[in-house]
Amino acid sequence: AVLLTEKKEKLLQKLIQNKIEKCVMISDSALESEIGSMDECAELFAQTDNVSVVGGISPFIAFEQQFLKLKDYIAQKKIVGIKLFPGFEEYYLSDNSLQPIYEFSGSVDIPVLFHSGWENSQYAAWDDAARVLENYPKLKLVCCHCFYPKISACMRLISYPNMFF
Repeated sequence: AVLLTEKKEKLLQKLIQNKIEKCVMISDSALESEIGSMDECAELFAQTDNVSVVGGISPFIAFEQQFLKLKDYIAQKKIVGIKLFPGFEEYYLSDNSLQPIYEFSGSVDIPVLFHSGWENSQYAAWDDAARVLENYPKLKLVCCHCFYPKISACMRLISYPNMFF
């Protein structure tokens, strides 16, 4: 298995090779992952100015504990956003269990990114995103993958000032 420190070095090399000044790295929501957990990624990139970390979180995996850690990392500026994985996990974007995330992120002006598209796309459908946007007007919601392959669904949300793609 490739160590996360090796993956970090490869990423930093690729940034230099491709003349990319800054990037966003999204952690997994799992506590153990080849991608890197929220804890691993927050610590791994804490001293790396050109890589911002978005913390993945799941309503199914030690949610209260992970949410407290996420808030702490955001306060320390080790994490700049929150990532949800509806579709990879079986919960809807508008699930009531996500209310604390939406309220918190809106109050501290931190974006919430969400997985959309591909398989199990019903968990993050455009109308579900619209419900979240309407219920949390201070929330900045970022649609990752633009509902691929149904990219035209983005047009249904483009009028929301707090929706990003």
